[in-house]
Amino acid sequence: MEEERVKSAFELAMERISSLPELTAVEIAEQKEKQHGPLGEAAAGRYLNGSLSDDELTGEMGKYRGEQLAIVRRAALSSFCRALRLEGDPETSAKALKGVGLIAPDKSSLVQRAAEDFGRLLGDFDRERRERSAEFAPSVLKAFGVGGSAVRVNLPANERWLEELTMIRKAYEPGLEAVRSALMRELGDPPVPG
Repeated sequence: MEEERVKSAFELAMERISSLPELTAVEIAEQKEKQHGPLGEAAAGRYLNGSLSDDELTGEMGKYRGEQLAIVRRAALSSFCRALRLEGDPETSAKALKGVGLIAPDKSSLVQRAAEDFGRLLGDFDRERRERSAEFAPSVLKAFGVGGSAVRVNLPANERWLEELTMIRKAYEPGLEAVRSALMRELGDPPVPG
């Protein structure tokens, strides 16, 4: 009688793997994005919060090669573009644009144009917000029968003002998205060095 052979864990695992369907090229690309994308996002985050200097960000990108570099770079650029906001800390937006320039030094004119477009958009947004708040505050005081220059309205606590601000923001969001999209589209994937 022939002795039954006990299979090793490795042999069992190999049998299971061989019975699994092959991954498509799209699925393989998605797996690589999931694996390497967070590295670029983390580097951008550390740069924006001051944990990485300019040289360290450049060095961080220098750790990767080929397809991995393209994925890490794209994820970092996407993070920097998301950091461009109409409201919030303007220094973060400036640092994000500087980060884009560090990652894509050969595209400095593109980054400069994006910075100018973003600056114009931000200036227009801020100007409209100030003008509308200057018009809005007296109307709130008048509604309560209050007058005088010594009284100030706490606009961030006023629900009607928050709705007004949301409408202003919505008017400028398409322009902001256009700046972000153009930057990502025009930067594209870098040439992949061996």
